Order: sequence, then structure tokens, then C-alpha cells
Amino acid sequence: MRVHCDRMTPGIVDMKKIPAITIMLIANLTLAIPQEYDFYDEQQFIWEDYDYEWDYGLLHDSTGFMWFAERAGLHRYDGYSFKSYYHHGTDSTSLSDNQIITLRDGKHGDIWIGTMGGGLNRYNREKDNFTRYPL
Repeated sequence: MRVHCDRMTPGIVDMKKIPAITIMLIANLTLAIPQEYDFYDEQQFIWEDYDYEWDYGLLHDSTGFMWFAERAGLHRYDGYSFKSYYHHGTDSTSLSDNQIITLRDGKHGDIWIGTMGGGLNRYNREKDNFTRYPL
């Protein structure tokens, strides 16, 4: 007497499905493993449309933004695009000077920007502007 069963016996894997299962596992593992990012040099950063030397400051802040300081402003990179910040004479919440000489990440997640002729600035994340501290 022969018994026919349409279901697989528990614990036995259909050999035809092994390649598909293997590919799915590898794909999921590569998404779960953190990637290493080595896309900038401490002294120079070049992106496709621009060619600047970032010798005035480079900072990876606590929220994941990359900040680039140069002679003519400050630039924030979010992983997709750049946003630039400049001194505007009539706006007291803009940078105090365009020539950035230092960038620092503060203890409380603040970004501190030192300028050549305008003193110190603190970036306000909530308002996306700056508070000036003249020296």
C-alpha cells in the first residue's frame, strides 16, 4: 500500500528552494550590516558640480549632517543635497561673517562656528539660523 502526501514532512527543505532562500538571506544581511562611509578626506572634499578645498573646517555632527566651512560660507550636507549659509548684512540671524575658520560640535549637540571677522556663531537647529556672539 502506498501513501501519498502533498505536504512536505516538517523539518525537510525542498532542495529546489535553497538557491532562492540563500539569495534572500544574503540580501537581507547586507541591509542589516552597517556600511562604512569613506567619502571625504579631512583636507579636501570634491563633489560633482563644485571643486572647493575644505581646509577651513569639516565636521560630522551628532545628528548625521556633514558641515563644510570655506572662505565664502558654510555648507551642510544631509546625504542627498547641500544647503549653504552665508552672511547677510540686514539679517541678524545669519552668519556674522562668510569666512569660517573653525567648526565644533558642542556638548549639547550645538554647532559652533568661528568666523574671521565676525566672532562666534551658534547654529539653532529648530529655527535653522544662527545666534551671534561678537568677540
